Amino acid sequence: MKVNLIIIISLFMATAMSAQKGNIELEPRVGYIHSDIPEYQSGFQVGARSSFGLSERFSITPGLSFASFGKMDKVYFLVPVYASYQIPLQECRLHLNAGPYGQFGSDQDFGVSAEVSAEYKRWQLGAHYYQNLIGGESYAPDRFAGLSVGYRFRVR
Repeated sequence: MKVNLIIIISLFMATAMSAQKGNIELEPRVGYIHSDIPEYQSGFQVGARSSFGLSERFSITPGLSFASFGKMDKVYFLVPVYASYQIPLQECRLHLNAGPYGQFGSDQDFGVSAEVSAEYKRWQLGAHYYQNLIGGESYAPDRFAGLSVGYRFRVR
């Protein structure tokens, strides 16, 4: 697990160094998460993500969240890396995100994730879904979904 965490941190740093200055946004987030497995039920997640603009509407958006299911006995770190497309609408923006994710905790899983969110005056409300693609002896949920709220700000 330590090796995977080092790889993830290295990817974050490499992406941050290669991004254009002034085109980086950060977004702290908090939200609700729910699993279809009875012993996991629902819980919360807290974390942050960054957005590295590649064009006016397209960006790469990695994130890191701490997720806790049930009675705090099932905890994981979720690391999605989204390709994000933004659609401007009158006073808000719609974000369509999709990409791979890693799940690290007592076991490790990898899969795909998607999110749809609406942004109004830098506040973002999103609905997200995670689907595990690794089978076997994992005790982590195979799929879970949630809602989250965050606030985006530009790094100068």
